[in-house]
Amino acid sequence: ELSGHMYVRRMSGSDRYATAAAVAQEVVGMSAATDVLIARGDGFADALAAGPLAYAAELPMLLVSGSSVPGATSDALATLGVTRAVVLGGESAVPRSVAGDLGVDYERAGADDRYGTAVAVAEYGVAHGWVTWDTVGLATGVQFPDALGGGAAVGSDRGVLLLTLFAALPDAT
Repeated sequence: ELSGHMYVRRMSGSDRYATAAAVAQEVVGMSAATDVLIARGDGFADALAAGPLAYAAELPMLLVSGSSVPGATSDALATLGVTRAVVLGGESAVPRSVAGDLGVDYERAGADDRYGTAVAVAEYGVAHGWVTWDTVGLATGVQFPDALGGGAAVGSDRGVLLLTLFAALPDAT
């Protein structure tokens, strides 16, 4: 805040991959993160499920496509100083060939669908001490706005976010 006015800083790039890289650079500048989260850039569910984890653990998140690691993501991985990637989603979301092209060691937190992946991400974060089961957020996995807004609130409480259908809980959830 400067002289009673909010200071706004825009972080952007030429596309979603470059924007994610710009935001990741900012996150790493504010934390001592050595891990990075990797999500598919053309889908929302896996990245949203990991939003509270990213917030609580101050982890950057970068995006890949279903067939390659975009240049902005490769460049960010080379300059951020991270040593491990956590690939979000099963192999149908981020194929092994794409994960292998990241250029850093990686682990996977994923399952066969977005609901199972949200559980796997939560379990991964709890196992690493980044989040706890004390707060569990529940948002639809069919649309993104609820999880987008609620994810930060859940992350600020070091909680996890699980995804559901409109009318019923998926088995994984």
